[in-house]
Amino acid sequence: MKQQSNGAGIGAKVSARIRELSAARGLSDEALAKAAGLSPLEMTLLDEGSEDITRDMLDRIADVFGVHPAVLCMFPDEHPLASLLEKQRDLPKAEFQKLAAEMISKGLRASKGTA
Repeated sequence: MKQQSNGAGIGAKVSARIRELSAARGLSDEALAKAAGLSPLEMTLLDEGSEDITRDMLDRIADVFGVHPAVLCMFPDEHPLASLLEKQRDLPKAEFQKLAAEMISKGLRASKGTA
Protein backbone atom coordinates (compact mmCIF):
# COMPACT_ATOMS: atom_id res chain seq x y z
CA MET A 1 0.00 0.00 0.00
CA LYS A 2 1.37 3.39 -0.97
CA GLN A 3 1.92 5.71 1.98
CA GLN A 4 0.33 9.10 1.76
CA SER A 5 2.51 12.10 2.37
CA ASN A 6 1.39 15.39 3.88
CA GLY A 7 0.59 16.61 0.37
CA ALA A 8 -1.68 13.65 -0.42
CA GLY A 9 -4.77 15.74 0.24
CA ILE A 10 -3.94 18.06 -2.63
CA GLY A 11 -4.10 15.18 -5.11
CA ALA A 12 -7.62 14.36 -4.00
CA LYS A 13 -8.61 18.03 -4.22
CA VAL A 14 -7.16 18.42 -7.71
CA SER A 15 -8.89 15.21 -8.77
CA ALA A 16 -12.20 16.53 -7.46
CA ARG A 17 -11.60 19.78 -9.31
CA ILE A 18 -10.92 17.90 -12.55
CA ARG A 19 -14.15 15.92 -12.07
CA GLU A 20 -16.04 19.17 -11.47
CA LEU A 21 -14.67 20.78 -14.63
CA SER A 22 -15.26 17.61 -16.66
CA ALA A 23 -18.87 17.44 -15.53
CA ALA A 24 -19.41 21.12 -16.33
CA ARG A 25 -18.21 20.41 -19.89
CA GLY A 26 -20.06 17.11 -20.25
CA LEU A 27 -16.86 15.08 -20.61
CA SER A 28 -16.60 11.48 -19.48
CA ASP A 29 -13.38 10.21 -17.93
CA GLU A 30 -12.70 8.29 -21.14
CA ALA A 31 -13.21 11.36 -23.36
CA LEU A 32 -10.97 13.50 -21.14
CA ALA A 33 -8.31 10.78 -21.01
CA LYS A 34 -8.29 10.48 -24.80
CA ALA A 35 -8.20 14.24 -25.37
CA ALA A 36 -5.41 14.73 -22.80
CA GLY A 37 -3.40 11.75 -24.02
CA LEU A 38 -3.78 9.81 -20.76
CA SER A 39 -4.49 6.10 -20.65
CA PRO A 40 -7.85 5.13 -19.12
CA LEU A 41 -5.93 3.57 -16.23
CA GLU A 42 -3.96 6.79 -15.63
CA MET A 43 -7.19 8.77 -15.69
CA THR A 44 -8.87 6.38 -13.26
CA LEU A 45 -5.92 6.63 -10.87
CA LEU A 46 -5.90 10.41 -11.24
CA ASP A 47 -9.65 10.58 -10.72
CA GLU A 48 -9.30 8.59 -7.50
CA GLY A 49 -6.52 10.87 -6.27
CA SER A 50 -4.24 7.84 -5.87
CA GLU A 51 -1.64 8.80 -8.51
CA ASP A 52 0.94 11.56 -8.36
CA ILE A 53 -0.19 14.43 -10.55
CA THR A 54 2.55 15.89 -12.73
CA ARG A 55 2.75 19.37 -14.21
CA ASP A 56 2.65 17.77 -17.66
CA MET A 57 -0.64 16.03 -16.82
CA LEU A 58 -2.10 19.29 -15.50
CA ASP A 59 -0.98 21.14 -18.63
CA ARG A 60 -2.58 18.57 -20.93
CA ILE A 61 -5.83 18.43 -18.96
CA ALA A 62 -5.98 22.24 -18.75
CA ASP A 63 -5.51 22.40 -22.53
CA VAL A 64 -8.53 20.14 -22.98
CA PHE A 65 -10.60 22.44 -20.77
CA GLY A 66 -9.15 25.55 -22.39
CA VAL A 67 -8.07 27.01 -19.06
CA HIS A 68 -4.80 27.97 -17.36
CA PRO A 69 -3.35 25.00 -15.40
CA ALA A 70 -3.68 27.02 -12.17
CA VAL A 71 -7.46 26.70 -12.50
CA LEU A 72 -7.11 22.98 -11.75
CA CYS A 73 -5.41 23.83 -8.45
CA MET A 74 -7.83 26.53 -7.30
CA PHE A 75 -10.31 25.67 -4.58
CA PRO A 76 -12.91 28.49 -4.51
CA ASP A 77 -14.57 27.22 -1.33
CA GLU A 78 -11.30 27.54 0.57
CA HIS A 79 -9.98 30.98 -0.32
CA PRO A 80 -11.60 34.28 -1.34
CA LEU A 81 -8.99 34.95 -4.03
CA ALA A 82 -9.64 31.56 -5.61
CA SER A 83 -13.35 32.35 -5.51
CA LEU A 84 -12.78 35.61 -7.40
CA LEU A 85 -10.48 33.96 -9.93
CA GLU A 86 -12.98 31.14 -10.44
CA LYS A 87 -15.35 33.62 -12.05
CA GLN A 88 -12.66 34.40 -14.64
CA ARG A 89 -11.47 30.85 -15.30
CA ASP A 90 -12.51 30.82 -18.96
CA LEU A 91 -10.38 33.82 -19.92
CA PRO A 92 -7.57 33.11 -22.39
CA LYS A 93 -4.58 31.69 -20.51
CA ALA A 94 -2.39 34.80 -20.85
CA GLU A 95 -5.17 37.10 -19.63
CA PHE A 96 -5.98 34.78 -16.73
CA GLN A 97 -2.32 34.62 -15.73
CA LYS A 98 -2.00 38.41 -15.83
CA LEU A 99 -5.20 38.90 -13.80
CA ALA A 100 -4.16 36.29 -11.24
CA ALA A 101 -0.72 37.88 -10.84
CA GLU A 102 -2.24 41.33 -10.36
CA MET A 103 -4.79 40.06 -7.82
CA ILE A 104 -2.17 38.14 -5.88
CA SER A 105 0.20 41.11 -5.90
CA LYS A 106 -2.50 43.48 -4.67
CA GLY A 107 -3.64 40.95 -2.09
CA LEU A 108 -0.13 40.55 -0.72
CA ARG A 109 0.38 44.31 -0.53
CA ALA A 110 -2.98 44.75 1.19
CA SER A 111 -2.18 42.02 3.71
CA LYS A 112 1.07 43.84 4.54
CA GLY A 113 -0.76 47.15 4.84
CA THR A 114 0.93 48.72 1.80
CA ALA A 115 -1.97 48.75 -0.67
